[in-house]
Amino acid sequence: MPTLSLDQAWERASWYAHRWMVEDYHQCLKTGCRIEERQVQSAERLMALLGLLSPMAVRLLQLRQLSRKPPERLAKEVIAPLVVGVLAARSGQDENAMTLSHGMRVWFTHLVRGSVSLHRRTH
Repeated sequence: MPTLSLDQAWERASWYAHRWMVEDYHQCLKTGCRIEERQVQSAERLMALLGLLSPMAVRLLQLRQLSRKPPERLAKEVIAPLVVGVLAARSGQDENAMTLSHGMRVWFTHLVRGSVSLHRRTH
């Protein structure tokens, strides 16, 4: 993209500053949501899959950021009560004592990796 002025140069630099956020988003899709393992065969199915997984990836990134400040914050302060209840049941922990950092580990391990499956038809 041509850069013809100092203002445009600063604009391009600000775009580049967001690069790591985009990298983290793609990494979340790849590892947290295991998008590459889905092996979709058409653009239409890929778009449908991204429609399902993209909001999940964004929410996981938001929760990751929240879990870092302060890490011992209670999960129920940030995550919906129903979700905290499921996470607590899966990990055998009291939902009123579950920290956000522990909840995130459980979420990644038990929910995200096991909850999304595509039932492909084979002919």
